[in-house]
Amino acid sequence: MHRSRGSRGFTLIELLVVIAIIAILAAILFPVFAQAREKARQTSCISNLKQIGLATLMYAQDYDETYPNGWHPDGINGVFTGVDMWRIALLPYLGLHTTVHTNADLYNPPDWANWSSNNVLSCPDAPTSIAYGPTSYGYSTTVMTNGWNDALGGNSPLQYNGKTDAALLSPAHVVAYCDAGETWDNGASQANDPHYGDADADTAAECVNYQSNSGANATGNCGGWNMNPTVWIATGVSVDWSVGVPGAASDWAANGDRRPFGRHSKMIDGSFADGHAKAIPVNSLNAKVGSSDDLWHDHN
Repeated sequence: MHRSRGSRGFTLIELLVVIAIIAILAAILFPVFAQAREKARQTSCISNLKQIGLATLMYAQDYDETYPNGWHPDGINGVFTGVDMWRIALLPYLGLHTTVHTNADLYNPPDWANWSSNNVLSCPDAPTSIAYGPTSYGYSTTVMTNGWNDALGGNSPLQYNGKTDAALLSPAHVVAYCDAGETWDNGASQANDPHYGDADADTAAECVNYQSNSGANATGNCGGWNMNPTVWIATGVSVDWSVGVPGAASDWAANGDRRPFGRHSKMIDGSFADGHAKAIPVNSLNAKVGSSDDLWHDHN
């Protein structure tokens, strides 16, 4: 009679070899999956900015070729003054919200606290928060508006009023909206980057006249700089409404330092004044103002 042989199991060494192979495959594939997921988020973010850019063009067509205002007070002396603030003005063109009820709605839509973070004003890598308002993006008030005038007073509707399309020199070559964040973070960004303040307006006053000669070339030695934006830290998921640009007396070095922020693998997603959108290397912030690499200032 022959004794039947039972099935042979794996030895401990064979199990360890299999586990080691799985671990090696996981180590190889997980970064690939993470990169694919991040690429999908970046694509979604660029799509958001593309829609915002197109909404801006539609708005401009309806308002005498004028871009949206960068900011608006919550009414003047309690009197309702109309919908001006960019992220409110664009809502009807984005299909998000159309009804305004009170003065406060000029700054935030009535139902903003109930918004899902999955909307066109929210970057997937930095979902919106009611602590900052319903947007992950900043509007370049230096480029797209006529700026702030102390003589007008803080409640003037003319603060940061939008420029006309004709006033821009190169709409296809200058960023209007982009990923942004408040990078002050109680000094953490400065600690990481010794050149963090290189492009602050108080140390780059020569940038004031960068549009001289009709913007054909920059004046003085305005940039480039040696900043390292890859090590900056953003304290919030939103900049509320504005974003500054290097070398300008704007929110670049104020209100928590509202700066373009590279959320997507050292890239900043941006929408240009002509409506197109693309990813921009963070090191473009160091470009000499007025050079072909400068996408943050309006120049020929």
